[in-house]
Amino acid sequence: MGAGGQRVDLLLEKPQPLRRGEDGWFCADIAGVKAGARYKFRIDDEIDVPDPASAFQPDDVSGPSEVIDQASYRWRRHGLARTPVAGNRRDRNSCRHLHTRRHLRAMVGKLDHLVTTGITALELMPLADFAGQRNWGYDGVLWYAPDSVYGRPDDLKALIDEAHLRG
Repeated sequence: MGAGGQRVDLLLEKPQPLRRGEDGWFCADIAGVKAGARYKFRIDDEIDVPDPASAFQPDDVSGPSEVIDQASYRWRRHGLARTPVAGNRRDRNSCRHLHTRRHLRAMVGKLDHLVTTGITALELMPLADFAGQRNWGYDGVLWYAPDSVYGRPDDLKALIDEAHLRG
């Protein structure tokens, strides 16, 4: 967490003070914190805020952040599915710009249809966490967290994985 406050505490079961480094960032090593733990930061004993680098906000943008084990997802496809660069006359991409609107896992069921129609690339509209339940995504607040309306981080990984499995 960057400079701004004079004191920052990590709020878990009980407040844990963070130390300010020479670079102005606050940090701490907290043993025993597991995936699923919820936390916030308290700045100068005045305001509680979610982690600005949160990977998931299960209770919307003002709620606590959730610790995510990014290494727990078991990828089925290793390496990217490469498609030719658009503009080459012999090999063209056909890109589909998608608004999520529904749960990410539900989109997996539509991938085979997209492949049969010739779609070779997907571009998702913004997924960053936003306030409320409905949004086009362009005013996301927490850039590293997919909005919980769409699913959890592993749901986004599953969509990417399944799309790459289909080339």
